[in-house]
Amino acid sequence: MLRENNYVTKAYKLSRTPRSNSVNVSASVYVTQGGDQSKKYSETLQILTHTNDELPPKPKRTSLLLKQPLRLILKSLLDPDGMSDWRMFAHKLNLDDVIPKLEKDTRRSATYELLNIWESIRSGDDAADWNNLERIFEEIGRKDVITEILIAKSESSAI
Repeated sequence: MLRENNYVTKAYKLSRTPRSNSVNVSASVYVTQGGDQSKKYSETLQILTHTNDELPPKPKRTSLLLKQPLRLILKSLLDPDGMSDWRMFAHKLNLDDVIPKLEKDTRRSATYELLNIWESIRSGDDAADWNNLERIFEEIGRKDVITEILIAKSESSAI
């Protein structure tokens, strides 16, 4: 049995052939014993999977929905010590497992990191995404955050 640790070099690759319903997954594992490069072992596994369903198209996003000024405002509203609103935001995003990591890393804003994750998982339909964000903060009970979101939303639609 191979136990994965920081000393094992790993490489994973997921690729999709254009206009194909197949996904090619390959994984490479390189193992050395005691750091001795002369005793190097490597194995590459190729797995080809087929699916009958079309893979969904990637959303067409050219920029972030939440611009820097709004992100800074949300950070100032949700990050203060003693408040758990960024944790509630994480919970609403089904990211409870991320909370301990964000609590440990005090160098970065937890809210800012959650907004980055939200941007990466949002649908790509700007109107629906704005509404989803408003609903999340309504459920948390943060009318001040909703006000800022509505202001930013109106400014972005005016452009």
